[in-house]
Order: sequence, then structure tokens, then C-alpha cells
Amino acid sequence: MLRHVKKYLNSLLYQRITLALTVLFMMGIVLALWNINRLSEHLVLTQARQNTELYAQAIQKARGLYGDIVEHIQAVYDLPTTDIPMVEQPESMLEQSGLPLPIAFILDLSDRIKSGSSGARIHIYSNEPFQGRYGNRGNLTDFEKRSLVHFRNYPEAPFYAEIVPTPNGREYHYALPEIMQTSCINCHNSHPDSPKRDWQVGDIRGALEVIQPLGLVTQEVRRGLRETFWVMLGLALLAIVGITLVMNRVRRTARELERQIAERTQELQVSNQNLKIAQEKSERLLENILPPAIAQELKDQEGYSKIARDFQQVTVLFADIVGFTGLSAQISPIELVDSLNRIFSTFDQLLKDSGLEKIKTIGDAYMVVGGLSANSEAESREQIKAVAQIALEMQTQIQAIKQPIGNDVFQIRIGINTGPVVAGVIGLTKFSYDLWGDTVNVASRLESSGEPGRIQVSESVYQHLLDEYLLTERGEILLKGKGMMKTYWLEGKKI
Repeated sequence: MLRHVKKYLNSLLYQRITLALTVLFMMGIVLALWNINRLSEHLVLTQARQNTELYAQAIQKARGLYGDIVEHIQAVYDLPTTDIPMVEQPESMLEQSGLPLPIAFILDLSDRIKSGSSGARIHIYSNEPFQGRYGNRGNLTDFEKRSLVHFRNYPEAPFYAEIVPTPNGREYHYALPEIMQTSCINCHNSHPDSPKRDWQVGDIRGALEVIQPLGLVTQEVRRGLRETFWVMLGLALLAIVGITLVMNRVRRTARELERQIAERTQELQVSNQNLKIAQEKSERLLENILPPAIAQELKDQEGYSKIARDFQQVTVLFADIVGFTGLSAQISPIELVDSLNRIFSTFDQLLKDSGLEKIKTIGDAYMVVGGLSANSEAESREQIKAVAQIALEMQTQIQAIKQPIGNDVFQIRIGINTGPVVAGVIGLTKFSYDLWGDTVNVASRLESSGEPGRIQVSESVYQHLLDEYLLTERGEILLKGKGMMKTYWLEGKKI
């Protein structure tokens, strides 16, 4: 159940990430479209400004050229001029009416441009127009008034119009100043309809306005940007598909990583469990080889270091199987080992809860020590009694174990001594815990000089046991390396 819930939550998480990335990408697309819209507006205005500027400059150039032509013809042919538009002149206008003035040319040109497909219009206006002149529209618009003010202050600069909304759509207005030329001075200062008679070359006499409807320009610009929109929309769809594929891939990769992590974790747990079991086995083995306190000391050490200690009151017991060397020549190795195992396993079982320590076996000899774990003199004395009790029990138990040949039972000799010793661990590999000192040597001599089935103890042991145990004086005997020494037989415990 937990696994399914976790799987569902992971799937939900990836879905949310995918959705979040998609929303962010769509927000980016919206911002891009908004920017495109701003760009299109900028392009529309730029295109309209360029168109109107070109119109205005071209018209002024054409007007200047026409004025030069008229002035030249007048000088050569002495022809009159007229304000009547060219469209209203008869075919033989040179014979009947004369040449149209430049203003008539511009007005006629304005009508023709207006009738074209671009929708552009041209206005010529002034604060002081000729009364009754063709093309005079009367009152000026707000744009025209502001442009004339602008030209009085900045005669060299064109006037850019803001976009003007109209019932037929938005329009862009652009105006250039009309500066009085030499060829126009006489006419403006002498014409009967002229409101002013003191014109000078360079005066601002009016303005030329070009009006560009933005409908066609907007359509052209947006037609080009529409293709960009569809390209971006296609890219957005591809990006969303790509994000979905990538997130699915990430999800599959994450699942695979989770599976591998789970497998490695399980393997690590098994490995740790096996390591723990192996460690426990090694610790148990170490405790079987060494006394518990020494084994713990070795485990606590980060590295090997010598372990050696002085003990003032340790009781040492040596037990040796009588006649075992001769018996080993008569039986098979399997039977020999089996017999030793039965005997020593019996002794090990006796020691299990006694508080005594089995130090080692040497061939058919068995070494037991008491007092290594004693924390006081009283505990050391109690350990002497425990060793004596174990010796009696070992003698009892050995009598129940028959030899592999014949009907005889095994017999052991036991020697016990107490006193100071040095104990420690020796070696770097296959190390062992052992005891050294005169106390150990005397215990070994007591065992080897004893009698089958009997327990021989030293004077020091006798002094600690005489109140609770039955002991018989053997007398002085010669111990190798020690000379004459008084010993006793341990017979049993007093009732």
C-alpha cells in the first residue's frame, strides 16, 4: 500500500513539474506575443513616418522644380500665371490662360494622390491664406495650429504628429514648413487676394502636411508578423512536447535510480547483517580463546598493543591424563581426538558458571586459573576455594569416562598452587593469553609429581582451604627447580 502511495505521489509531482514548466513556457510565449504586438506598433509608426516624410520631401522637391520651370518660361515667353488648377485648364491652356502657379500644381497633385490606392492626403495651409483661393479649407485643425507654432520656433525642424484617431481609423500626420522663396515674393506681395504685403525670403508662409492612414500599413506589418506568430506557436507546441518527453525520461531515470538504490540498500543491509554476524562470531571466538576482560580490552583497542598485568593472588590448576601417551600409540587418531574432546568438553562444562578461566590445553594437559577477575583479596580467596571445588568435580567426572580400549576408566593427576603471576597476550598473529611466574611453575611440578586420581596442593593453598576442606599432609617432596617443598592431598570438602 505504501509503495503505491509513494508511486502516486511521485507521478503527481512530475505532473505538477511538467504543468509548471508548461505554464512558465506559455507565459513566455504570451510575453513574446506582447512584445511582438509592441514591435508591430513600432513598425507601423516607423513605416508611416518614413512614408509621410518621403511624400513631403518629394512634393517639396517637385514644387521647387515646377516653380523654377514656371519662372523660366515666364522670363522667356512672358506668359501669365493663374491659380486655376491644372485639371480645370483647357487643352490649349498656354494660349488662353497661361501657366498655373506652383500652388495650383500642388493642389492638383494633392487631389491625384488622394485618389490613389495609398489613401494618403496632402494639405497646404497657412495662418494668412489667400482669400477665395482654390483649396483653402478655412479653419485650421488643432494639429495644423500647433505645427505652425512649432515652425515659428524651429523653422528647420519637421513636426511629427501623434496618431490621430478618426471615424475611418487611425492616421499619422507629418508636416514640413513652407518657406518663402525668391520666386514667390512678388506674387505674395502684389496679389490682390494676399492678406500680407511685406513678405521676405525665408519667412514661414505656411506648412505642407502629409496624412497617412495607418490601416494599410498596419495590415502589411501584421501580415508579416502573423507568420512569426505561427512559427512561435509551432515552436511552443514543440517545446511542450519536448518538456513532456524530457520529464517522462527524467521520471523513468528516477525510477531506475530508486530501484538501484533500493537494491544497493538491500545488499548493504544484507552485507551489514553478514558483517554483524561475522563480528559476533569473531567476538565469541575471541571470548572463547581469552578471558572476557582481556577480550574486551583487545576489542576496545584501535590497534594492537601489548597487554600485560601483574596479579598478586592467582590460583593455578594443572590437570594431566594418566597414561594418555601410551594410550595414544594403541588407538587411532580419531579415537584419540574423540577421547580428548569428551574429557575436555566435560571440564569446560564444569567451568561454565564457575567464574574460573580455562587458559589452554597442552597435549593432554588442562590449565585452569582462578582470581583473574577478582577485584579484592576476599574474592581472590573465594577463587582458591572455587578451584579446589572444580578439582574435586573433575576427579569425579573423569571416573565416568571409559577408555576406548578395555574397561578401565581414565584417571588424572591435578596440581594446585596460588600466588603472584604475570599474565598477558603475546604474538601478533594467532596470539594467546598466558601466565608466567614461579606460581605457574610450582603448580605444573605439583601435577607432574602427584599420583593418579589425586589432587596435590601447595602449603599456600592448604592455608586457605583447611577450614572448609579435608586435606592430608603428604610431607616434603623434591620438586624440580624448587628443592624440598611440603605438600598436601586434597581429599574433599568437610561436611
